Amino acid sequence: MRNIQLKSVLETLGLRVVNENQTESLLQCIDYLTENISFFGLFLSAGSLEHLERIYKKIESGSYKLYDYLIQTSAPRECAMAVHRFIRSYKISILPARALNLLCARNDGIPRRLVALDALNLLQHESSGMRWQFARAYLDMMQQLTLRGYLTPHEIRIVISPYLAVPVIFPGRSSLRNVAAKSATLMEMFLSAHLLDDPEALSAELHKEIAKLHRRRRMVSRAEESE
Repeated sequence: MRNIQLKSVLETLGLRVVNENQTESLLQCIDYLTENISFFGLFLSAGSLEHLERIYKKIESGSYKLYDYLIQTSAPRECAMAVHRFIRSYKISILPARALNLLCARNDGIPRRLVALDALNLLQHESSGMRWQFARAYLDMMQQLTLRGYLTPHEIRIVISPYLAVPVIFPGRSSLRNVAAKSATLMEMFLSAHLLDDPEALSAELHKEIAKLHRRRRMVSRAEESE
């Protein structure tokens, strides 16, 4: 009797498979976290290890009532940690391979916003179904964490969302290498994530950034020729 190889709903590295129910559970978690994005300590504090473990097991089992459980227990910090733990454990690749290759390239002389918009454009064209839904939901959550975060009005605002996302966005790609440059590009991605809802606007912004780069290069070239 032949073993039937199950196909993973989400893109993963290695042999672990993510099924549809698990993906739905992850999406419920991300919806809950986005709604509670200002909760203090999100993605930084583990909270109750018991709740964290329980949420992780519910994601793993593909619980279809996970959102209700999260509301009842009020566990945003535990949920955030469980989500990132699951993504790392299953080596889920949130972005398509070409977008990751682009983000990991040196890109010397290329503005980070242009790289970020190009990566979003690749996501727009190369992801579909639940892979698209999951990537879109995750980027939206990180955009809200970037914009609203969880600091009180009297604290100095330090945006750390890209640093939190680096090991998740870049699975198995030496994520700690060039972490500052990667984080700066991710920041641009998160701030522009809403453009995924408007492909024409995304394309227009991408072409605008390309035109600005060409103008800048022409100006540098003319300045060098005049010397």
